[in-house]
Amino acid sequence: MEVLKALNQMPTTPINSGLRDNHTRGTVADFLKGKIQDSSRLSLSPPISPSTLFDNFLHMYEKLEEARPLVDSPRFYELRYEDLVRDPITQVCAIYEHLELGDFAQVLPTLKQYVANTADYKTNRYELPPELRDMITQRWGHVIRRYGYASDGDI
Repeated sequence: MEVLKALNQMPTTPINSGLRDNHTRGTVADFLKGKIQDSSRLSLSPPISPSTLFDNFLHMYEKLEEARPLVDSPRFYELRYEDLVRDPITQVCAIYEHLELGDFAQVLPTLKQYVANTADYKTNRYELPPELRDMITQRWGHVIRRYGYASDGDI
């Protein structure tokens, strides 16, 4: 599919639509429409090899661990996804308090409305083939344990 044709099918209203580079400059589609010519074609990058993916993941977490002592505790907050999904109001409140983001009461009504509007949302679920699960456990086991994601049979 030609890129401009695809972009023309994307919503262009700056509020409540598609991806945007920020709230003041409109959507990413608007930006790309001004930059891409009619004859442009979409080019997909080649797939990343499993080895590269494993290495990139480990590199990211190694850099996080290296930087952790350099960041003041009040400026760094870790949150488990499962905790956010289970109790978003309490978790976002904790983020506001820890990072001193201001008056949580001001955002609470909007957050409650968002939580109510998305209450029926179901996250995607994936079943990993055993050989892939074993490979992940072998390469990322220490990270899995560090963040408490190991189950009894995993590691």
